Amino acid sequence: IDDFNYEYSNFFVTIKYKNNKIIKIDYNAAYSNFIFNIDFSYNYLIKINENFFIKFSRVKEVYLNNNKFNNFSKNLFKELFSLEILNLSSNYLTHIQIGLFDDLYSLKHLDLSYNLIFSIDDFTFQKLKNLISLRLDLNLDLNYLTNNTFHGLE
Repeated sequence: IDDFNYEYSNFFVTIKYKNNKIIKIDYNAAYSNFIFNIDFSYNYLIKINENFFIKFSRVKEVYLNNNKFNNFSKNLFKELFSLEILNLSSNYLTHIQIGLFDDLYSLKHLDLSYNLIFSIDDFTFQKLKNLISLRLDLNLDLNYLTNNTFHGLE
């Protein structure tokens, strides 16, 4: 996807490109303060431009589940201070790096289940003070966690 047809719109609440065959979003996002839900689930996505989310400062829910991601740029979720739900389940993620979730102060639900995660950096979740649910189930290669993996979570 190179462009969206709603640039500079101020009336959309949801962007839904669910159940398509999208491979890559090589795009700098259009601006809208009124988009609260972004759903690209059930596609073939392997890459999203690291600046895609930068102008969606009020987004509350992001669904990238059931795609083919194996990693994300450390800056992909930067400045998503209002994000409450992030679903990254059913991808091919293998490693979760520190810093990926640092700006997600409002995050309540993070789903990393059904991936291929074998390692998570220490202190990765330390800034997620509002997190209520963290799903890591069915990451069959995840067999080692340190004392600091979940540091900061209560």
